[in-house]
Amino acid sequence: MEPKRIKLDREKSPFPINRLFDEILEEVFTHLQPKDQLTCRQVCHLWNELLCRDGRLLKKSVGIHLHIDSTIQIDAEHPLVAILKENPALKVRKLTIDAELFSTDHGMVPKLQELEQYFVQFEKTNDSITEVIVIFTPYQNLAMFEIIFTLLNILKHVKILRLRISDMEAGLQSNLIPFPQKWNESKWESVEEVYFSFNEWNSHVYQNYLNFCSKFPNLRVISGIDNFNQAFYQKFQKQIKYIFVSYQHLTQIIESNLQIQLKSIYIFGDDYPNNTENIWNFINNNQRSLEKVSLDIDNPFHFEDPEGIFGTARGPIPHRNYDKVKWLKFHLPLRNEQSHQLHQDLKLFKNVVKLQMYLTIFEDCFFGHEALSLPNLESVEFIVRRNDLIKINCSECFNALIESFRQIKEFHLCLPVSIDDVKFIGQTLTNLENLKIVKFGVENENNFYDKWPLMENVKDIVIPFKTDLNEANVVEKFCDACPNLKVLRIMELDTLNEKIGQVFLDKLKQLEMIKLDNDTYMVQVEGDQRNSTDIIAFFFEFH
Repeated sequence: MEPKRIKLDREKSPFPINRLFDEILEEVFTHLQPKDQLTCRQVCHLWNELLCRDGRLLKKSVGIHLHIDSTIQIDAEHPLVAILKENPALKVRKLTIDAELFSTDHGMVPKLQELEQYFVQFEKTNDSITEVIVIFTPYQNLAMFEIIFTLLNILKHVKILRLRISDMEAGLQSNLIPFPQKWNESKWESVEEVYFSFNEWNSHVYQNYLNFCSKFPNLRVISGIDNFNQAFYQKFQKQIKYIFVSYQHLTQIIESNLQIQLKSIYIFGDDYPNNTENIWNFINNNQRSLEKVSLDIDNPFHFEDPEGIFGTARGPIPHRNYDKVKWLKFHLPLRNEQSHQLHQDLKLFKNVVKLQMYLTIFEDCFFGHEALSLPNLESVEFIVRRNDLIKINCSECFNALIESFRQIKEFHLCLPVSIDDVKFIGQTLTNLENLKIVKFGVENENNFYDKWPLMENVKDIVIPFKTDLNEANVVEKFCDACPNLKVLRIMELDTLNEKIGQVFLDKLKQLEMIKLDNDTYMVQVEGDQRNSTDIIAFFFEFH
């Protein structure tokens, strides 16, 4: 069902400002900054239409992201074309295109004529597109590059080019591609930045993209390359800014003595070198432009290696500088004193912004009994694996864990919790905006959601289903506790009872989406106010 659009009746508007003449409103809008204009566009249909129909009002920094994907029929007009005609001030600034739509035989044969014909309908806005995202199948071949070749010849002002594969789990497959003569004769001076979002780069991939990137004479940034290739790094050492590397390949980069200055680096794997002193010297002293280090560690307590990931089998060396580490992710079995060692080691990462811990615990204590001070932390994912764990046995560990994350905005917890634990989360993590709780304790707590604590700032929540969510009065209490929810995700539930759905809509005035295991329901608001008599019309199945 397509969303309905109802224009505001100016005479009956409850807002006096909307009774002003359009010319007066337009004059007000001309004095606003682009960010404020975007906010005004969300106020009501009238303001959105006033801002979008006149190029004098809509600043150049405001644009549309055009998607051409599997939901689009390439033999029909794109739905956005009509909107662009109605609102000539709007411009397409960003394009995401699924290359498989314009190819056959699983991406092996390009349909270039169809691609060129399809973009005729966007002829008036093609020159405004400055960023292109191309999604393609994991198997790279000449067809994919031919599609990019055609796109760059249609879109003359692309500055940013992003390449992604459709299935990251499948891994990248590529042969050495013999580029035709037209590639040798072509260059695109507008392209300044190229971003790759795939891994498993082999020698053929590097050779293909060495040829590809050589076609952009004004290239300033190359981001997302995986591991190390001497020829590619030698050619683009000034452009490479963001890399994914194992410890072995990072050591090779250091030993190559290239004049590379990174902005961000993602280090992964368990191929720890015998001495990590060179790595941290490279990160802290050589890379002066480096802003972010992401560490993806597989078992820091690596007993087969006497040095370990941080240069010691017990974890980080206290005198080393880990200030550039902004994202820390590790998989770790906790035995005996290791939980206390983990607690001590985390103190060294005082600038970490995102923390992901995947723990296998063998003792009741799993974290430590003192809260940490991690002042820059914003997001935490805490996953515990233990088949026989049915509840938290060490409340001191749990309380210290939660208090350590006091200022975070996003929390994903996979650890059996009681309603009292949830209450402690609500009382302590007052800045939370996104919360995901995967497991509740198996003790007989049937009345879970009517005791839910106040979480005024939470906008996106994921919770497991409990039977008390079938009771309207319980749902009302839950909604009162989370009054500003925009997205509600309920696990272990396939369908939503109509009566309960109506309660959610009546109580949660900002609700935009309800996601279940098998269905997603979108909430649409028509006009400036929600009318409970139209509540059933606000729900429709979304695919």
